[in-house]
Amino acid sequence: MNVEQKSKILIIIPLHMVHHGPNKLSITHKLVNFSYLALRPLISLIKSAIAQLVHQEDCMIEALSNNLRNEHDQEIICRKIFFDSK
Repeated sequence: MNVEQKSKILIIIPLHMVHHGPNKLSITHKLVNFSYLALRPLISLIKSAIAQLVHQEDCMIEALSNNLRNEHDQEIICRKIFFDSK
């Protein structure tokens, strides 16, 4: 019986590190409004790098927003990107 192994790589990208694209990123209180199109170049670049690492061309991607606090107790809203390889 073949057991399928999955590896999961978690990359957390603070939104202040993401440059604005043609579609503007806006942050209000605990709500993040963003367009996937604005993140697509960055996501494509990361997917490409991860695909080379795991030798898998078609990585599945799931983006989730999460609230985290830094050492100065300021809210940072991060983007969690999960790459699942078959």
